[in-house]
Order: sequence, then C-alpha cells, then structure tokens
Amino acid sequence: MLGTRDPKQDKVQAWVSKTGKGVSAGSSPRPRRSASAAVLATNWAGTESAIGLAGPSNLAGKIVIDATNRSTSRAHVPPKLAVGHTDSGGERVQRWLPAVAGRQGVQHRG
Repeated sequence: MLGTRDPKQDKVQAWVSKTGKGVSAGSSPRPRRSASAAVLATNWAGTESAIGLAGPSNLAGKIVIDATNRSTSRAHVPPKLAVGHTDSGGERVQRWLPAVAGRQGVQHRG
C-alpha cells in the first residue's frame, strides 16, 4: 500500500501496475492494520503532521523505517540542516512514535 496525497497521478498508477498483484495506492493517512512495517518518507517540515495523520497508535508494534529528509530546502537557497545539533530528527521521530516495535523500532539514516 502506497499512501500518497494524489493516488491518481500517472506516476503513482504506473508504480502500482508495475509492482504487482495486491498492490494499491490511496490517500488515506491510516496505515493498514495488517502491515508489519511502515516507511516514513516525508519532507522534515511535514513529518510530525504525517505521523499525527497516520495515528501513532496505528503504528504501535510495527517496524518504522525513517527516511525523512531533515534539511530545509527552498529554490535558489542552499539547504540547511533542520535539526541535529542538540537533538536529532531520529530522536524526535522516536518520541512521536513511542510504541513502535521495540526500543530500537524506528530506524533512521544518518
């Protein structure tokens, strides 16, 4: 299941068709209860909101792979790190999702 703002986009529909049987896309922010894992792949500015829309309790006990982009970005302006000097984005995601699978349930990249 791919959660996206616009599941009718051509690129999303192409992904669904190419990926195979049982695959779908939708705009519902709620993860499937049957899923054992979820991938969090948002721009940092929308991460907390996306977690809130998904419902942290819906992710309880699941593996959450954190692939959020923690830099700020605007046209013609070099990106800057949004968080990371005294607190990391990964630590914040862990606080926002306290009940994911195990203490190390949220896996984040550097």
